[in-house]
Amino acid sequence: MRVTATLHAAPLVLTMSEAPLLDGAVLVEGSQVTDVGLRDVLARRHPAARLRQWTGVMTPGLINAHAHLEYGPPFADLAVGDPVNWSERVQSRILTDAEWQAAARGSAHLLLKSGTTAVADVVTHGPGLTVARSLGLQGSSRPGTLTPCRPTSTAVLMTRSDAFLGVEQAQVADLLSKGVVALGTDSLASCPDLDLLAEARSTRDVARRQGLEHPEEALVRALTLGGARAVGQDLGTLEVGRRADLAVFDVPTEAPYRGLVEHGAGRCVATVLGGRLVHRR
Repeated sequence: MRVTATLHAAPLVLTMSEAPLLDGAVLVEGSQVTDVGLRDVLARRHPAARLRQWTGVMTPGLINAHAHLEYGPPFADLAVGDPVNWSERVQSRILTDAEWQAAARGSAHLLLKSGTTAVADVVTHGPGLTVARSLGLQGSSRPGTLTPCRPTSTAVLMTRSDAFLGVEQAQVADLLSKGVVALGTDSLASCPDLDLLAEARSTRDVARRQGLEHPEEALVRALTLGGARAVGQDLGTLEVGRRADLAVFDVPTEAPYRGLVEHGAGRCVATVLGGRLVHRR
């Protein structure tokens, strides 16, 4: 019998719309999620499906609510050292159209490698405008500048970039408590990586200093549901009928939100984008 579907299973699945599933699974057919539930139940229900058993915690694909993909790997040296005249130094670098596209593509691949499947990309130079979409990333790309332009309905926190550039720290604890937060990384020109779970860990540290003792679940919601609100699309959950964007992280499952925030950076073992396995470690 020809396999027409893939059953992605993990010791713990965070759908972000229902309670966490121990030994859960998500059935993917084509680009869509067609069933969600306990692994054993789904395996019996769909015996022809190919099983991919992952280690750790499965989540919806993460959402980067503010990035500048064009300022990719060629600009990474600007995120270290003294940020004096940073904007002028960024803008003084002249690239060809092909180089701008390659820089944006390099950033996009880093997103996928770290479990991010959607991005709000602010594009300063035209050649990078279509890169995220050409790779299948959800979200939006729009013209803009280096000056932050963030949605008014959802606060987009970028604690590492803000700290590097000397931007006044937001009231992170208050915003997380209200549940109106998404996270972004900005660009490699002002942030050491594009890993949203590294961003979440940094944001957690700020929230704790501001008095919020256990912000981890709110942070994972910011990376999924909050990001979906920021980009204005039906993303951020693993539900039947949604596009099959998911990520798996090799982290402890006993306290999954804390495990993701504390240990998830650099530990994405799989990224599925529109039903396609685009990263596997």
